[in-house]
Amino acid sequence: MYRIKDKVDLKELEKYGYLLGENTTNVAYNHYGKFFELDNNFLDIVEIDKKTREIELIKSLKKISPNRFVYDNDKLLINYIQDLIDAGLVEKVD
Repeated sequence: MYRIKDKVDLKELEKYGYLLGENTTNVAYNHYGKFFELDNNFLDIVEIDKKTREIELIKSLKKISPNRFVYDNDKLLINYIQDLIDAGLVEKVD
């Protein structure tokens, strides 16, 4: 599992294109998130919980839908968060 380090101000995520959930329909309300279009129907969404700082990869339909699920694929997640890793904002935890 990956998470944002405790010393990092979460507002810094905005520099990397992450939005607060309350500012977009594609990200959970109490999270920061960034979404990646896969095709005409699906999105991959990287979500960061504001409370726990845990990073999850979510697969979702583009249209607003309860059909979202955690997509447990560390290789793909790392590709999406490589900029955060390079900036020293992420740590791996068990």
